[in-house]
Amino acid sequence: MSFLLLLLIGVLTGMLAGLLGIGGGLIFTPVLFYIFTQSGISQVTQWAIGSSLFCTFVASSGSVLKQYRNANLFLSDSIKVGISGVIGTIIGTGVTLSDWYGVEQFTVLFSALLLYTSWSLFTRNSNGRKKTNAIAPKELTLLSALLIGICGGIVASLAGIGGGIVLVPLMTLVLGVPFVQAVSISSGAIIVISLAAWTQMARAIPVDEGISTVTLGYVDIGTALPLIIGSFIGGYLGVKIGHLIPQRILERAFAVLLILVAIRLIYDGYFG
Repeated sequence: MSFLLLLLIGVLTGMLAGLLGIGGGLIFTPVLFYIFTQSGISQVTQWAIGSSLFCTFVASSGSVLKQYRNANLFLSDSIKVGISGVIGTIIGTGVTLSDWYGVEQFTVLFSALLLYTSWSLFTRNSNGRKKTNAIAPKELTLLSALLIGICGGIVASLAGIGGGIVLVPLMTLVLGVPFVQAVSISSGAIIVISLAAWTQMARAIPVDEGISTVTLGYVDIGTALPLIIGSFIGGYLGVKIGHLIPQRILERAFAVLLILVAIRLIYDGYFG
């Protein structure tokens, strides 16, 4: 696939992330899964996960910088959750690199994550979120950070995402952490979690070669790089035009898109 086409896909990914405030991994992974599937690589799942984690690591730096500029960075909690997440990535990567974890298992897990996110977008209550934001910040205990981080790290390594899809709900729904604080903690923790996960995938020895000539283990840097560059451009554009479109319309349209992606993944994984 050409550099320009990958760059364009990255721009679209970044725009969606910027418009909706979501992590890029949720889009990077299925895109890379499709790209590697079309290339004929045998270990599609591992290449897609490793490369997506690399994309997520680089792209997540922008989210943390934004939190820092807004004086909303909960550094201590982010570090606690992030370091705990490293333990989860060791567990998750062990499963990802095992002979048991293949296209079928990945398809079930990632489709479930997509459908869960879609349901969350359809049922999201903006008024309720505003009330949650008014709650005073809450410091996480070491035990809470450990359990949450491990869960986030496992999911990140199995699905090729940052883990925010698990971290934020656990903090807000289980621990009662204000939504804004939970998003900030998650943004900081994702840098540590995705770094640990993609470097573990980079140290593995793949059975076959990647698409590009620039690879580290199961991380295809040459394929990931244009996606990353495009995502930064698209993220900037998404934030700029986001106010022109009602947030509720955007969320519902994206929810429908996620359902379609999940259906396509299931079809490719079991019937393709």
